Amino acid sequence: MEHVLIQTECTIRSIEKTSGQVSIITLVPDQQPDYRAGQYLELQIPGQEHAFFTIASGPGHESLDIHVVVPDESSNSHAIVQYLRQSNRVTAKIGLGSCYLDNLKPETGPLLLITAGTGFSQAKAICEELFSQGPLQREVHLYWGVKKVQDLYMHDLPQQWHEEYPLFHYCAVVSDQIDWQGKQGLLYQAIQADFPDLSKCQAICCGSPSMVYATREELMKHHFRKDQMLSDVFDFAPEP
Repeated sequence: MEHVLIQTECTIRSIEKTSGQVSIITLVPDQQPDYRAGQYLELQIPGQEHAFFTIASGPGHESLDIHVVVPDESSNSHAIVQYLRQSNRVTAKIGLGSCYLDNLKPETGPLLLITAGTGFSQAKAICEELFSQGPLQREVHLYWGVKKVQDLYMHDLPQQWHEEYPLFHYCAVVSDQIDWQGKQGLLYQAIQADFPDLSKCQAICCGSPSMVYATREELMKHHFRKDQMLSDVFDFAPEP
């Protein structure tokens, strides 16, 4: 099914600061967008050339969310959030990217959603779309990698999904906090521990280019193939 990129004005409904460095921004588009979970948008912000953010909510709602990490006051993201706090309206291009489920070959093996930091927003939208379609037809494993526990800014939500949906599994992986009682280390290490053979798995990966390519390379050591993974990184930072 073809989905149409639109440009529309949006009302800024709310900006909510989470426990970590992430702000959740809710936008209400004037024109109802036709997008797929996993796609992203671009905000037109004065002085900011590339204000791209993954849409963090599944399709079909009046509003949509984006998750913006603000590491410090000198960052571009801080300037963007400050602009949005002072504005009631913003123009957005909605429906960018090709990282959504229709672009994976139909399979019945496990689907791995591999996310780092605010990459969780992409997995969140995909999960909401899957849950809206009825009982899951395959196992879905969400791996969320962060440095510190406080960076798991919506930790309760995937835990709730794990309890509610029998085929949904959630694993938080913390790399830089030794008192964390769950999985520690790197994302690919947690995945390899769960899946010694990845030949029947598919993956959608959202993170930095270095994280995505390194993760794919490590998974390929366990019978994973390149064409089993989708990521926006492959479009905006392709391999040479």
